[in-house]
Amino acid sequence: MTNTIRFPKKQIIFFVLLVIFDNFISRPIFDYFKIDNWQHIIAFKLVELIFGLILNNLIFRQKIYFKLSVGKNTKIFSITLILISILSSISNTNHLFISLLIGLCAAIPEECLFRGIVLGSLLNDNNKNMDKRKLLFCLIISSIFFALYHIGNIHSQNLTMTIMQVFETFGMGCLFGAVYIRKGSILLSFLLHFFIDFTGTIGNGQIVNNSPSQYKYSIVISLIYMLIFSIIAFNILSIDNKSKWELPIRIRLSNQ
Repeated sequence: MTNTIRFPKKQIIFFVLLVIFDNFISRPIFDYFKIDNWQHIIAFKLVELIFGLILNNLIFRQKIYFKLSVGKNTKIFSITLILISILSSISNTNHLFISLLIGLCAAIPEECLFRGIVLGSLLNDNNKNMDKRKLLFCLIISSIFFALYHIGNIHSQNLTMTIMQVFETFGMGCLFGAVYIRKGSILLSFLLHFFIDFTGTIGNGQIVNNSPSQYKYSIVISLIYMLIFSIIAFNILSIDNKSKWELPIRIRLSNQ
């Protein structure tokens, strides 16, 4: 049946290989050579991206869509994010470098891997007779992978903070994925991802407080964030209007 949702077998293989590479090959090598913190971030994320693109070539050959149709609303949205980022950095110039670094090193590889490759390939696999059930399946599964990926951060933070991050990144994954589906271009999800990480870092830099009391009520707050991000995502998605699902349309046209 053409309307059957396909089990994400290849996506699971992709995710498992990426996690194994990050945590048991790449990270131990960089830790062994004791590379400086910011250089470690750049090198680690660059190597991760290259490995992910190699896996994509071997498993999916999934195209990542960059071409963006810039309408009035997109221009206003993009300019607003840029202006807020600039204003938030004026009084926190000491953390500007690390905030830019974290924003770019998170947004570029993670959007390519989890929206460009994972979400794109899920939509590609389920592209025949695409309906909202299939669309939501692809968005939610790719967001689950994105959330589970952040469990690897337990190397540098406590368990409570890691759980918080998993909840929040699921919601963020839904948001970034919804933007990619609606606009059919990864550039806007790049910008939104950068904005969230940049503004979240600019106030305190890369400080991680591992005191359990610091996070006494934070898991509940993380669940609220996840819910808010998810609600915004589904509103952006226009789930009942197929004509606004730009990414599945592009995938279908490129396959013809």
